[in-house]
Amino acid sequence: MAIEFNDQRWYPATGVIRYTTNWVKVHTSISIIEYYSYLVEKHLHKKLNLPRHGAHVTVISGKWERVTGKEAWGKHEGKQVTFLYSSKVQDQGNYFWVEVWSLSLNQLREELGLGARYHPLHLTVGNIKNL
Repeated sequence: MAIEFNDQRWYPATGVIRYTTNWVKVHTSISIIEYYSYLVEKHLHKKLNLPRHGAHVTVISGKWERVTGKEAWGKHEGKQVTFLYSSKVQDQGNYFWVEVWSLSLNQLREELGLGARYHPLHLTVGNIKNL
């Protein structure tokens, strides 16, 4: 069932929280990004490379962010989380994604001493690099 908000449809999905060195990701169903990749190819005539790390939402990017709340690191490992993803595919040239919203994931960031992400949470659909 979709939720209408800000002229977009938002769909519920679930994933599993995983911690790696300095990163937190939610691994989710590949079918979501395969569907939107198909739509990009059909309507925009652009074939996409699927994300190298599979279908995931990056909650904390170890490349750009430093956690200050280390005592909470790993607290939610393996837990299932629900999030909403937008039906609107966005891009900045080489990368295509759908925005993600989750109160639980925002709270996880706060537990680790981080505020809102500079870029909203998102699910990368694919890219056109090296095509």
